[in-house]
Amino acid sequence: MPGVKLRLATVAFAVAAAAANARTTIPDFAPGGPVTLGAVNTGDRLALADGRSLRLASIETPATGELAARAKLALEKLVTGKTLELRYAGNASDREGRVVAALFAGGRWVQRELVRRGLARVHGAADNRLGLTALLAAEDAARKARRGLWRRSAYAVREADDAARDAGTWQIVAGTVADAALVEDGAWLDFGPDRHTGFGVHISREALKLARAAGLDPNGLKGARVRVRGFIDGTRRPTIEVTFPEQIERR
Repeated sequence: MPGVKLRLATVAFAVAAAAANARTTIPDFAPGGPVTLGAVNTGDRLALADGRSLRLASIETPATGELAARAKLALEKLVTGKTLELRYAGNASDREGRVVAALFAGGRWVQRELVRRGLARVHGAADNRLGLTALLAAEDAARKARRGLWRRSAYAVREADDAARDAGTWQIVAGTVADAALVEDGAWLDFGPDRHTGFGVHISREALKLARAAGLDPNGLKGARVRVRGFIDGTRRPTIEVTFPEQIERR
């Protein structure tokens, strides 16, 4: 029946188009205005022609080695000769006085492009959360496709049982939440039977408020498989301090 097939094809196309549009939707960043490139310093740091330094919000590229060179080269190609525009995801500067913003080059969101290519990981901050959901989706796709840094064991997602080995470094850790508890200064997620030595996640009181506002209830994570990103503090037990809800991804 040609008519039915045509209608089904039209519906399928509309669904696919809607899905594609959802993936490419740009967050409602605050406008920062046009800027002129001075120089590309690293894969996520630029000098602007007006003398300011720009740090690309919400991402971090490798600091050394081949991947660092690839990220810098990719950034140079993305921004050179393009009309550049800043858009703010939260606080417009950091404690070192650098501009912190989303950068658009010829209308393309630079951060998402670097993450999509597997040349950057999503970091984020409590005061720069806008756009993190879209970047995390791009990162997940790059990781599944094993693009760029996701082909390297140094950037592999760690398992909670092995998190102690990477104490003192920034990692993405995956595991099943064995227990969740509210405490005076926030909440704890435990990932093993021994809460004194096993991997744990502490959610600060301020982050707990943000999490609840975002629909993330720590008590509801018991038994759930999650990924958590952040610096692993191994002072007493391997622990990641959560300061904003996007650090925790329910899988």
